[in-house]
Amino acid sequence: MSSSTQNPAPKIVFIIGPPGAGKGTLSGLLVAQYPHIFHLSVGDYMRSCLLSGAFGTSQASAALHLESGALLPTEIILPLLKGKIEGEMGKGWRYFLVDGFPRNIAQAGVFEREIAKPLLVINLYCPYTTARIQLLTRHIPNRAATDTEEIFSRRYREYTNHNPGIVYNYSQNQLKLVNVDSNGPKGVVFREMVGSMREKEAGREFLDGGDGWGKLLENGIWKGKEERDKDGEDKKEKDLGDGGDNYGMVT
Repeated sequence: MSSSTQNPAPKIVFIIGPPGAGKGTLSGLLVAQYPHIFHLSVGDYMRSCLLSGAFGTSQASAALHLESGALLPTEIILPLLKGKIEGEMGKGWRYFLVDGFPRNIAQAGVFEREIAKPLLVINLYCPYTTARIQLLTRHIPNRAATDTEEIFSRRYREYTNHNPGIVYNYSQNQLKLVNVDSNGPKGVVFREMVGSMREKEAGREFLDGGDGWGKLLENGIWKGKEERDKDGEDKKEKDLGDGGDNYGMVT
């Protein structure tokens, strides 16, 4: 196996949208059905970095930004994201769903230069009223301090100011942008999102591991698509034998 195959570039999909649009829920559904994809929630990872002291000399500044729901400076966030992705690739992951990033066009540009260009950008649309209700009633552990009316309003204003620039940038290449209306039952929205992704070649590659590579095996060899398909069939047979009805389905 060549060195280029041993060290492949990350395959990236961004999922962006307003606070409360359901990015985390939809990301969780996607990686549950496509387990070769790594869900990188940028907000959750930044909070874990804060707890571990990973911001170093920027710890106090990062705490203020995160506690207020403000946008972290690109020079603080990008090195941590790069290190995280490289670390997970060392464990065998190659396909990354990056949730809640970028939040402005400058972040997108630095990410593309420093890490990789995205295969796709999933842009969730959710009206203010629906997003507000969903965020204020979601009751996610460790987010009570930031899931407030004041912080939601501030973040939604930031979203309306910056997201159009991101969407315009990626809409110049229609092969990259997937627009999804997330104002509905999440199971329905999820199926529509996956269907829209499959309409694009890059989306099919991301969902299926289209170049034949998925997650690294324990012995250090990349698991090919045929092996993953066999694993899937074995799991399906086991689920059927056990009376399970949850194989890759969203209800």
